[in-house]
Formats: sequence, structure tokens, C-alpha cells
Amino acid sequence: MARRDIPESSVLLCERCGYVIERIGEGGVCPECALEVVKSMPGYRPGSAFQRNPGLLTWLRTSWHVIRHPLQTYDTVRADPDDRMLLWSHAIVAGLLLGAAWPIIQYELISSEHPALDFMIVGPVAVLLVRLLIAVEQWGTRFFARRKGWRVTRPIARAICAHAAIGWVISGLLALGGWLLGSVLETTLRTSALGPFRPMVILSPHWMPVAGILAGMLIFETLSAVGMRRMRFVNEDRRESTASPE
Repeated sequence: MARRDIPESSVLLCERCGYVIERIGEGGVCPECALEVVKSMPGYRPGSAFQRNPGLLTWLRTSWHVIRHPLQTYDTVRADPDDRMLLWSHAIVAGLLLGAAWPIIQYELISSEHPALDFMIVGPVAVLLVRLLIAVEQWGTRFFARRKGWRVTRPIARAICAHAAIGWVISGLLALGGWLLGSVLETTLRTSALGPFRPMVILSPHWMPVAGILAGMLIFETLSAVGMRRMRFVNEDRRESTASPE
């Protein structure tokens, strides 16, 4: 299917189907899909809990809602300057968790004598690496949206990925949890008759954290894809957004 032209960010679109509804009054409906025009107006979306009131509790609530109810959550998310704070908070927490996991795993592998020093070095590097991967995903979100003829601007892509970045926090938690579970299995079953499964059990403190990281990355990618689809025709609220022009 040929890609259609993407309207400028200032053009009012129906959020459901992308039809141009600029000349239809707020009391009308989209002639293509019958969505009420008012539901596509800039400023109609209330924003996620963190966007409405940034804080620790709303950070936790927003992250939980994105995981449990991604469709409903992305239907409320708006492009917002506070998305930078949400994005960096996810990157920092995820990076520190991954930074804590690495010295533990490294100690198991090569008996590092200074795990605390390793964490001080690896932690900040992991934060920057997670932030870089999120930035790559933002670029990818816009790239694939263009290919489909969807209008996903820079601030919208940032909002999508900032909320999806809870996946990287899950990566860090699963890496630590995988090492702990693997260590318990390896210690408990080391002397058991496991047959062909023995190498897998013995190496579980090493491969389980890696599997956890990959699982969290998959969650991040899935949430980003869901967000891209749910926000593909969002009209930015210029009073709230500090977006740069397309």
C-alpha cells in the first residue's frame, strides 16, 4: 500500500482514523469513523497520572497502569514537557538496577574483588546506555510511523517511549531476580541427578539474568508499539507542549 502524505502537526486530525476535521465544529463527528470531534481536540486528553502530578506515587501508579492497562493508559497520554522527567527517571532506575546486577554476575564469573567499585563505574554507564536505547526507539517509532502514514511528532514519540520505558526497569528487576533464582537453583540442585539438564541448572545464575534483560526489552518494545498505534494521530496541545517544529 502506498504511503499517504502526512499532514502538518498544526492540522487537526481525527485521533481514531486521521481524517482532517479542521472545518468541523466541536459539536460534530468525524465523517469517516463517527468519533466525536471534541475527543480529538488538543487538550482533551487528561494525561497520565505522572503527567498530571509528577511525583513518586504517581510514577509508581503510571508505571503500573502502563503494564496492566496499556491501551487505556495510552488513550489518556499527551505530549508533555514532564515526559522528559518520566523518561529520565525510568532510565536512571533501570540503569542502576542493571548496574547492580552486573557486578554480582561478574563476581560469579571472574571473582571480581571490588564489586562496589564496579557498580560505581557500571551504574552510570548503564543509565546512559538505557537512555541511548530509548532515544533509538524514539527515532524508530517516528520512522515506522512515517512509513505507515501516521503523524507521530517528536514530543509524541517521546511521550510514547517515556511511558514504555518501564520495560527497562523490569529488565533490571528481572536481571537481579534471575540471578537470585538461578543461584538458589544451582545451590539446591548441584548434587542432584539432573541428567541432560545439569549444565542448564549449573549455569542458571548466568543465563537467567540475561533472559530477564531480554524479557524486559521485549516488554519495552511491545509497549512502544502499542503506544505508537494508540497515539498515531494525536493532536498536540500547544499550550502544554514545548515541542520543536516538525
